[in-house]
Amino acid sequence: MILLSIIIGQLLCLGAVHSAVIRSPLAVADLPSPIQGGLAENCDAFYKVQNGDSCWSIVNSYGNFTLEEFYSWNPSIGRSCERLYPDYFVCVGTADEPKPAPTPTAHPKPEQPGIPPECSKFHKVVAGDSCWAIANQYGISLEQFYKWNTSLQPSCRSLLPDYYVCVGVANPPAAKPTSAESGENPEPTPKETEGGAPM
Repeated sequence: MILLSIIIGQLLCLGAVHSAVIRSPLAVADLPSPIQGGLAENCDAFYKVQNGDSCWSIVNSYGNFTLEEFYSWNPSIGRSCERLYPDYFVCVGTADEPKPAPTPTAHPKPEQPGIPPECSKFHKVVAGDSCWAIANQYGISLEQFYKWNTSLQPSCRSLLPDYYVCVGVANPPAAKPTSAESGENPEPTPKETEGGAPM
């Protein structure tokens, strides 16, 4: 196996459970940082080590490579995982291996009913929030916000303070063409109001 020599103090290549970086082929300039030396040259999936991680827990969380493979991709961490450092990237997949599937984001509690399992970004509702204001804050449409928080449709009356709502998903479906792109005339969208104020 050919190993890429990297200076100690840089990132170690490992596929992230929460956010894998997949590139093929991988240029040295594209490596995440910091990584440790000895990274497998064909590594194309990375994981940022968190406090409390162990080599076994990382391998177990992905489930599609062995501890032996993990050590071979990341020789600098040692055969007993003694040099696995938080905030460094390690390798969790190579170009000739299946890519690790990211673990779904854990949902915070309590959450508003009707949130999809693929939701990956959340907002904790505070007193005075409205559906319109939350959607505007995160740069999403009110229609999208309602799609991800189905129990709030159609009037946003059940928006509860101290509950979490969904404001983003990991892999949203492809956007439909806008009316300008499709050549159709746009239909005006009524603004939602509560007590006469925009929501």
